[in-house]
Amino acid sequence: MNKIISVLKALDTEKPLKFMHIAVSASCALLLLILTAVSLFRTTDMNMDNSWLENIEYIKDNIFVNLCALACFFLLFYIIRLYADKINLKYIKIALVSWVIIMGLIWVLSVKSAPTQDSSIVINAAGEFLKGDYGRMNSAYLQNFPYQLGYIFFSEFLMRILRFKNVFLTLQAVNVICLAVSYISILDIVKITLKKNTVYIFSAFLLMMCFQPVLFTTFLYGNLPAFMFAALAVRFSLKYFENNLKRDALLSALFIGISSIIKLNSLIVAVALCAMFFLHFLKTKKLLNFAFIALILISGAMLNTLTIKQYEWRSGEKMGEGVPMVSWLAMGVNEAVVSPGWFNAMYATGTYEAAGMDAAKASEESVRIIKERLKVFSEDPKYAASFFYEKFASQWNEPTYQSIWTNQVRSHYAEPNRLGNYICGDGEKTFKIYMGFYQQFIFLCCLMGLAVCLKRGNYTYLILPVIILGGFLYHMLFEAKSQYMLTYFVLMIPIAALGLDSFLDKTEICVPKVKKYILRRRS
Repeated sequence: MNKIISVLKALDTEKPLKFMHIAVSASCALLLLILTAVSLFRTTDMNMDNSWLENIEYIKDNIFVNLCALACFFLLFYIIRLYADKINLKYIKIALVSWVIIMGLIWVLSVKSAPTQDSSIVINAAGEFLKGDYGRMNSAYLQNFPYQLGYIFFSEFLMRILRFKNVFLTLQAVNVICLAVSYISILDIVKITLKKNTVYIFSAFLLMMCFQPVLFTTFLYGNLPAFMFAALAVRFSLKYFENNLKRDALLSALFIGISSIIKLNSLIVAVALCAMFFLHFLKTKKLLNFAFIALILISGAMLNTLTIKQYEWRSGEKMGEGVPMVSWLAMGVNEAVVSPGWFNAMYATGTYEAAGMDAAKASEESVRIIKERLKVFSEDPKYAASFFYEKFASQWNEPTYQSIWTNQVRSHYAEPNRLGNYICGDGEKTFKIYMGFYQQFIFLCCLMGLAVCLKRGNYTYLILPVIILGGFLYHMLFEAKSQYMLTYFVLMIPIAALGLDSFLDKTEICVPKVKKYILRRRS
């Protein structure tokens, strides 16, 4: 054991650290380059124009109009930059939190959205379990998706401590608070890693201008609470890298575990955190990083399982394994009514139920389906490219990330007021246009920010690009849905702020030189 430790400490870690820095920054930059190009020429529109509710259409953009809109955004932030020195960072954080909470509460009170379909099932199950009624444990839904007991547990816990009459409004208000805390964590991440006041200020303003998450607060499905705990996990891991306090690393492991309870997709962030602790080992050669990697993996993988077990103990019912992961992969490489790789019950629940709820048999059938699809892709590369391009564009290039759509298709516990009706009705097009311009601006600035990350050698810059790449790879293979991209889009904002600041820095240097050159030529 001592020999292994000695070998690890003697390793030359500078080259692999540099290689990983370049590989991550360049890969993420390539993704953003494609996204920027696609978004400038075409927009993915999510609407209700078919009987399946979700409907995707591709709209050709006017490149001149898009470039003019980008110019307006750059001008706005040039003006903000002129007054940046007068802005107190403490007040900008308070302003951001106040803005999100006020706007979020106004929205949930305006639209009065009630959960439907999957969201309704989990919220109703939480209410029934609270009363000791565990009849839903044997339902087809929970037998297929036992991991949903994590969000049910979280909702039940909130119902126990927040005993308000309007459960829907209460849980939506919790979503608003979760979003505000997420934004605080993001600003802290900016402060720890990027260490520049203008980047901090730009991040705050860009978050204020991002309306998609605010509109999404009415959706009761674990996305925003899980995002909050994942953002806290990232924040505390970076604090550990900065000051080496073990408490911060332990909190990071705890928060990513809680996030994984609520939303199992948070394991993507858990893997990204493990990668960052490995990079921290390469930088510091402290073997304790491996212990924290193990703790993150255990916390992320085990806490959701323990949540399921406690429900089994409480109810006396045994849960099955649920739809195996490989079945989601089989679905992700197949066609669907909405768009390639989107939800298709035939390859997920259909395969599992046809196998008699036997996960092993369902896995075998899913592997067979995947092999068939790989054969199709290899024999027709043009079709394969079209399939994955559409899957990519349907998720990442949809500027609303279903934040408007999810309010349009839900039922209401009371009549929406004028604001709710406007955004979901006559104002839909206006908001979609703004969100499209805003999305292009974030993509372009994020691309510039990644160029800065590539140039600079600080490995802590990589935490957000690693998470974004993880989300991209996972959802390009497994289930596609544009709402899943919302949290990754928000995580692009600090990188975009870095790129925006760098661009304006260069502009301030170049403009006087160009002006001086023109005057010299005239004389």
